[in-house]
Amino acid sequence: MISRILFFFSVFLLPTHSLVSGQHFDENYLPIKKYMKLVQNHVVGIPISFKDESEALSKNCKIHRLKDKDKKNCVIEEREYGGVYTKRAFYQRSIILNIYEQNSAGEFYKDTEFTILSPYGRGKIRYEDLLGNGKEFIIVENLEGATGSGVSQDILAIVGWHRNKFAPVLLETTRYMEAFLTSHRQQELRASYNFLNKGTNNFSIRLEYEFLAIFPKLNITKQFSWNEELAWNEENFSFYSKELEKVKLNNFINNVEKSIIQVRLNILDLDINNLSFELLDKTKIVSLYTKWF
Repeated sequence: MISRILFFFSVFLLPTHSLVSGQHFDENYLPIKKYMKLVQNHVVGIPISFKDESEALSKNCKIHRLKDKDKKNCVIEEREYGGVYTKRAFYQRSIILNIYEQNSAGEFYKDTEFTILSPYGRGKIRYEDLLGNGKEFIIVENLEGATGSGVSQDILAIVGWHRNKFAPVLLETTRYMEAFLTSHRQQELRASYNFLNKGTNNFSIRLEYEFLAIFPKLNITKQFSWNEELAWNEENFSFYSKELEKVKLNNFINNVEKSIIQVRLNILDLDINNLSFELLDKTKIVSLYTKWF
């Protein structure tokens, strides 16, 4: 509990600036103004720019195409473990993606930051062209959601560039465990996933869920499984459709599924531009599951 309180203070007391939002700089900024803005918010160990691709690669900046198939980006993962260590990442308990954009001269300038909650450093990140159009999505596995005494949660997040910002196109719990010895209760949800028909008009993600709840004092055990396929919605730039999720909400199989559907509807209603605890909390993905029974 104490570590959680300190985490909240570290988030709210740290200075904020225009990069932390995960949004692209206003296009009206002149290059010199954009550069000066970045210099003012310079983080030790994270360069502002690279003269060419060779220098970028030498500084652990990995080449990707996140915003446009015809333009290169490079990404430095600023984190406590497995990337470039900074005090900022340590105190924010986060992975911070420093995203650079290449100009016509071949230089790379830092353009965007995207923050991902990772209090224990377990988040795994990969990049993949899912739609077959040359642009890559950021896929985050083991994103740490609810954590604390008796509670542990992993989230799958898929993030893409759309309308001048990075935003999640999917947020799904892949593991949630709640075990309270004092109340003799244990609940566990696990979900696996597979992409289907990548790079086609029929692209979708298949989720397979398994749930187990044990209440020894009441001599009750609940166990069930189900699966779901979410089709890519190009109009919404998301795996979610508000109309379809509302229909599901009127025909849910169990309370676990109901809470998942409610989270999806919350995501569609929010303007999410990072994966901080504050924004995850607004979706209710880190808090709904205790209401299953």
